[in-house]
Amino acid sequence: MRIITVLILYVVVAVSCSHINRTDAFESLYASDSINLELSDPGAIYIHGDYLFLIDRKAISDYIQVYDIRKKEFLFSFAPMGQGPGEYVSLASMSFYEQEGTELVDLYDFNHKVCTYLLDDIMEKRESVTPFKVRYVQDTGLTILNLYKTRDGYISTGMFPEGRFCFLSDTMMPLGFTGSYRKKPNESISDEVHFMASYGLQYLSDDKQYLADCVTTASVLTLYELRGQDAIKKWEYLIEELDYEVEADIVPVRKSSRGYVSVSFSNKYVYAIYSGEPADNPDAYGKEIHVFDLDTGSLVNKYNLERKSSHIVVDEGKGKMYIESDFPEPVILVYELPV
Repeated sequence: MRIITVLILYVVVAVSCSHINRTDAFESLYASDSINLELSDPGAIYIHGDYLFLIDRKAISDYIQVYDIRKKEFLFSFAPMGQGPGEYVSLASMSFYEQEGTELVDLYDFNHKVCTYLLDDIMEKRESVTPFKVRYVQDTGLTILNLYKTRDGYISTGMFPEGRFCFLSDTMMPLGFTGSYRKKPNESISDEVHFMASYGLQYLSDDKQYLADCVTTASVLTLYELRGQDAIKKWEYLIEELDYEVEADIVPVRKSSRGYVSVSFSNKYVYAIYSGEPADNPDAYGKEIHVFDLDTGSLVNKYNLERKSSHIVVDEGKGKMYIESDFPEPVILVYELPV
């Protein structure tokens, strides 16, 4: 229980080829538009059609706010806080997907449950919408940090000795493990502490074919191709390896720079916000966009942003890139999609 408590606190506060080179060439990007937000702590952003969905990590009432991109205005919020049916204790992520011609949305409540909605119901019923299906992840016996919808079920991260990722069925039944953790900086470190230090954020391509894995305490981005119940490493881009020390025998304290904090995809490229802040700086934001070739992992270009930012989503159809920044006030900055 002590390990789980520390892990939760740590999370909150916190192969075919390999690349270690990077270009020093930069171009500056300037927003062509913006969407003002009224949030306390903006989290992940999602684009679906003409609508932007944004998770408020410190919501007062509802976790998700919905904006009309064309009109640049707030529409409604849903996913209320609470412990009752259709309520959320700690909303972690959402997934959009299609099943038998019907558009669905999953909301994942940290290590508790997955609620599934009809997208049409969300847009029509708005604040009063309720899920039509609920599945409980604690029934798996696993500690699941992040959960993502794939073509065949789900892929998750957590404290898994058998592998970095666990595949689950649509009924939340574990199907198998895959992937490796990064090497320990000291072999005397326990597996539990190393799992915490290796915590990361994962991002799926819209077609659910690729998974980008970012280790928050290292400057490394790994791309996997999902094939059934397996994740095949396609490429890895390494700037600085995972490095940390342990305090009080249980708390990992990073020594390496903070790395990639958000990723999005187009058909040909991977766009990632890079922090590069030193170990003694807790800043989880970045002012650089690194663009990688999806197939080879080659660094195509690097861009400077005008403000420190934490989340990115690419809308290739509209040729736009939406980036969330908190400072000096929460805003979504809209950029023309760079190549």
